[in-house]
Amino acid sequence: MTNDQPVAPPKKILVVDDTLVIRKVVEMKLKASGYRVMSAVDASAAISTIKQEIPDLILLDLLFPPDPMDVGMHWDGFAIIRWVHNMSGAQDVPIIIISGTDPAKYRDRCL
Repeated sequence: MTNDQPVAPPKKILVVDDTLVIRKVVEMKLKASGYRVMSAVDASAAISTIKQEIPDLILLDLLFPPDPMDVGMHWDGFAIIRWVHNMSGAQDVPIIIISGTDPAKYRDRCL
């Protein structure tokens, strides 16, 4: 007996974190669970990735070190959230915050 139903492509998850160990561990666990994983080290890489291919879910750190080459706005996780919510086609992508900071400190701002 064969199953002729088409197989759905794996869901795409974007992991955005400046800490290499966090990115790699999360990426490894998600891939082992059958997800397609994209990763980004900062806002610039995250935005570039999202422009190329809109993910089904974003796992996002909140705090990033300032880019010494960036003389404009400092892109933290909140700026990324605003950008995603304003991007055509990505505004409904769910975002889960992954951060080592005190969750109570940023809870209201994240919501």
